[in-house]
Amino acid sequence: MKPAKKHMKIRIIAMGLLAAVFLYCLIRMGGILSDYNKADTIYSDIRTSVFKIGYASNQTPNTISNSNAPTPAASPSPDLLFQVDFNKLKQQSPDVTGWLYIPDTDISYPIVRGSDNDYYLKYTYDGVANINGSIFMDYRNAPDFSDLHTIIYGHNMLSGAMFGQLKKFDDQQYMDQHPYIYIITEKGVLKYQIFSQYVSKDSNNSYQFQFTNEADFGAYIQKLLSFSYEAAAWQFRVTPVVTLSTCVNDVTKRRVMHAALESFTPAG
Repeated sequence: MKPAKKHMKIRIIAMGLLAAVFLYCLIRMGGILSDYNKADTIYSDIRTSVFKIGYASNQTPNTISNSNAPTPAASPSPDLLFQVDFNKLKQQSPDVTGWLYIPDTDISYPIVRGSDNDYYLKYTYDGVANINGSIFMDYRNAPDFSDLHTIIYGHNMLSGAMFGQLKKFDDQQYMDQHPYIYIITEKGVLKYQIFSQYVSKDSNNSYQFQFTNEADFGAYIQKLLSFSYEAAAWQFRVTPVVTLSTCVNDVTKRRVMHAALESFTPAG
């Protein structure tokens, strides 16, 4: 074969391979965007269907609005009121244990608990295969959030969905203005105050479950405080802690946020 023809053949093969890779990338990207849209629809529909939020004030006492209403941001601790239709939620998924809400973010999702920590990485709360997955608690935790340390996982989606907005709390002013997260259960509303958030290294041991006594737990909390990017106006006390965990670009690290139980408001 003449060199010119040989080179032409190589170029044609190379162009064919590049075209195949490009086509694969297009198909893959199309699938990702389709999953994003499907997950947005699934979670938007369930918020509209089962979740309502309002706040108590002199002007509108004990008002509950629909789930699309904006959260009042005039105070870092508005007196929020919640209604969640758990009967309807559990008809779609018996694994639902609560609802997570963080004011002035898009984080408003049902929390599920599976038989392992893998399934809900790839499935929505109602069992639909999707790369967005679910917001889910560690399967080793008690489903009623009674453990001293409960861990809740969610993907860090490029679209900002799931736990994609936790990075907002890197800003000290933002965290000062948004110090609380809420978990609504069938028994009532758990209000937690954020006290530490950072990107965790494997050596940080941010996921400890077992503690020998209160002193051991206290030492652990002080360690979590020392990792935080920003100082939190919080005084230690022995109270249940919840940790939100998501991935970052470095596969050896995780973004974590720790919050301590401040109050519990019984349902009804």
